[in-house]
Amino acid sequence: MAATTKLVLYKSNGPNKDGKFPVKVRVIYNRFVKRFRTGVSLLEEDYLALHLKKSLKKDFKYLNYCIEKADEIIEELGQDFSWNEFKRRFYNKNDSGTTTNKQKEGLLDYISEKNERLRKAGKIRTASTYDITGTHIKKFIGNDKIPFRLITPEFLNNFEDYLLHKHVLHSGKNDAKVGLSYSSIGIDMRNIRACFNEAISNGVIGSEKYPFGRRKYVIPATVKAKKALNIEDIQKLMEYKSENENSTVAWSIDMWIFSYLSNGMNIKDIAFLKYENIDEEKNLILFYREKTKDSKKYNLRPIEVPLTEKNKQIINKWGKKPRRKGRFIFDILHPDDLSPMQIYRDVHQATKQVNKYLKRVSEKIGLERIPTTNFARHSYSTVLKRAGVPIEMISEMLGHSSIRTTQIYLDSFEPEQKLEVAKHLTAFNSPNKQEKG
Repeated sequence: MAATTKLVLYKSNGPNKDGKFPVKVRVIYNRFVKRFRTGVSLLEEDYLALHLKKSLKKDFKYLNYCIEKADEIIEELGQDFSWNEFKRRFYNKNDSGTTTNKQKEGLLDYISEKNERLRKAGKIRTASTYDITGTHIKKFIGNDKIPFRLITPEFLNNFEDYLLHKHVLHSGKNDAKVGLSYSSIGIDMRNIRACFNEAISNGVIGSEKYPFGRRKYVIPATVKAKKALNIEDIQKLMEYKSENENSTVAWSIDMWIFSYLSNGMNIKDIAFLKYENIDEEKNLILFYREKTKDSKKYNLRPIEVPLTEKNKQIINKWGKKPRRKGRFIFDILHPDDLSPMQIYRDVHQATKQVNKYLKRVSEKIGLERIPTTNFARHSYSTVLKRAGVPIEMISEMLGHSSIRTTQIYLDSFEPEQKLEVAKHLTAFNSPNKQEKG
């Protein structure tokens, strides 16, 4: 049984002299409960409104870091969980009991460690972004050492300018200077910010040196491109018949359709589906998103996918036989090797294959846009929005914890719909207008 974590206001010993109570990380493992200090104390009313008050923003961010750190340690320890090891890692102590905060003082040390932790947790794609960020910083500063005290707003602005205009692309004999997009720069800067926050929590640098925020350095925020097909193009895809219905082309199109009809389920979640996820009585597919199931251990709720006739057909056609509860439905993962790297490779290969044949078929049937696997999720949410489905329901179906996250997936309305709405602006009532004749 995995350990669970939660932030709690510890009131058993009464308040401090200032009326505040300590905030602790509560860990439950095998029915044993232990609490670990965070160093933060709050009034009860402040604790209840922690996420709402701007004056408590730093405390809110730090406490979020504490709970995320606890979850990461539990995930890393897995079946080898022990209270002593958890405590040692949570308080950053070595075997002799002394703190190890000062052992890692440089930004690149933190980036490297973050990269390693993410890879061990199976988050290969996110880990690779830290690898890229580290490479960019090394090229910019010309060495592999930079202490946090040098990460100032001026440094970050200069680094952004370098990435935007002077980034060197190594392409063999002829190196070219090309600029990165603001979207790519934003990833680098958010990675640096995450490491800086961790360094503050570990006491490596003071919070007064924090270089991000208003009147300091502001990370570029770009509007994400909308990736939704209109309902007519979706119909064309669903009605497409491959020359060979057992071909890789047919499989790829069916995987996109299955994703679209299954609440925008991504390829990794499709790969992890087992027959035990199918509830025949309720006619549902129940699953947890691989992307978020570890970060929401204390608020897990399965996503419910209506099992449509089309999805049943796809499962019957491509699902492994015989049906067994513990068996993966689709042949994407290697059951004998479920290491993080192999899972990443298998999912990446399946995604690449679906996108390859989607492009060919889309060009053949004349779709307005060339879709990828990401389009299925965006199309699902956008079609529902245009049909008048409440955003709260769409958010729940997607498995989002915030409606703001859902907004990212919602494409804009069709031009014809906007024109129709605009007519209301001049739909004046004219009671005094006389009829001609």
